[in-house]
Amino acid sequence: MLQPGGNRRKSSRVVLAVSLLGAIALLLIVDPVSRWRLGRAESLLRSGHPEAALEVLAKVSARRGQQGRLAFLRARAHRKLGGISRAEAELQQAEDSGYSPNLVHVEHLLIQAQTGKVRVVEEALRAELARSDENTQDICEALVNGYLLNYRFEDAAKWLDAWEADFPDDPRPHLARGRLSQHMSLWNEAAEAFGKAIALSPQSFEAYGQLARCYRQLNQYEDAVRAYQQAQRLNPTDVETLAGLAHSQLPLGQIEDARRLFTQLLDMDGGAFYAALGLGELALGEGEFETALDWLEKAHAMEPRSVVVRNHLASVLRATGRSEEAQQHLDFIEDANQAMSEVQEFSRQVHASPEVIEARYEIGVRLLEFASEKEGLAWLYSVLELAPQHAATHQTLARHFARQGDEERARHHQQLAAPVSGGP
Repeated sequence: MLQPGGNRRKSSRVVLAVSLLGAIALLLIVDPVSRWRLGRAESLLRSGHPEAALEVLAKVSARRGQQGRLAFLRARAHRKLGGISRAEAELQQAEDSGYSPNLVHVEHLLIQAQTGKVRVVEEALRAELARSDENTQDICEALVNGYLLNYRFEDAAKWLDAWEADFPDDPRPHLARGRLSQHMSLWNEAAEAFGKAIALSPQSFEAYGQLARCYRQLNQYEDAVRAYQQAQRLNPTDVETLAGLAHSQLPLGQIEDARRLFTQLLDMDGGAFYAALGLGELALGEGEFETALDWLEKAHAMEPRSVVVRNHLASVLRATGRSEEAQQHLDFIEDANQAMSEVQEFSRQVHASPEVIEARYEIGVRLLEFASEKEGLAWLYSVLELAPQHAATHQTLARHFARQGDEERARHHQQLAAPVSGGP
């Protein structure tokens, strides 16, 4: 005989059982998809496609048990894309979730190597290579990038040789070798390396863009246009690609095509300088001096070190009878050319002896004043990688950041530049 309330208790158990079965069934439906996506993201990262990996990871449900792996893969993708602060935040999430301590540790080492702190981590990464081959390609990539950042070209070349030999189907060592050749202004060798990368990875936006840049340096403008167009197909909104394409069209007489691209760049983030320079060049070529002056002054305000902009400004100013102002730009160009000649000599010293400090410092000072803030700072930081207490470098960086209004970094370097007090 059923007890009072027995049907209700049985019904509750049945409902609970059905609910659990439903939850298990849902888990079985969802988890295989998430696991497949995580595996797919790992595969994309190994083959050098971090953007595609992030797109896949964005579709993964952060269910219990996979948050750590998800955060770790996002960290690796952001590191490969150069988003170091985001990578570090994601890696902290992976660590907090209890994800593989060894993999997290290795990823921390890779972040340091990739950001140029090679001396701190290279022995640990060599030990990891001896222990396991799980992260071989990532370690090679991070070390090569770090060596390039520190202008240790010989070390980078040695690792590239080993990387290419062990992984002949990997396009990444060819990309890195192309960048190494670019650093040394070996444009034909760089073009060959990027061509090999494209043969292995026909959808490589970076390879097409860098190949186009090589062709521009070699004045092979038709080849440059074709390579830029391939890059544009893969990434239609990249401003450097659009600017490079437009500047390659100009020598071929494709004036209106170039004008359309420069006008398009006006409304794009990061495109204002390229647009102002390009439209200024077009107006100068057409004899519209006032219009050219307006555009070129805007370009000069954004990039005061640009010798190209200053040369065009000097031409416009002389054409409009403002010779004294033109001479100021010509004087800067003369000083810049002298500085670049000295940079070449100091670079030869660094290539012959990568440990040399003063030559690195002199290169950084000249580039920072006359050519490129980014490259100048990179050379100065390469000095600090070798000699963390180099007072002149800290003084130069302190002055630079003070002019930029970055008081915190200026104060930091000024403190480090101060001589250490001796004992009583």
